[in-house]
Amino acid sequence: MPSVMFTDPQVATIGLSESEAHARQIKTESRTLDNVPRELVNFETRGFVKLVMEAEIGRFIGAEIVACEAD
Repeated sequence: MPSVMFTDPQVATIGLSESEAHARQIKTESRTLDNVPRELVNFETRGFVKLVMEAEIGRFIGAEIVACEAD
């Protein structure tokens, strides 16, 4: 279930976090993006995007976003 917290910067999540996947015995690979194009355009560089994939098949299973207008 997607969720958003209206803080400054905003926090949004969808799918499984890396720790939730590990609790379900799913091996993961994660990628973190520090320079999010939308943030650079808005001159608001606080934040990141973390993508979580199932390691063996590369399937996307979740994301965590901390950024201005992450909703």
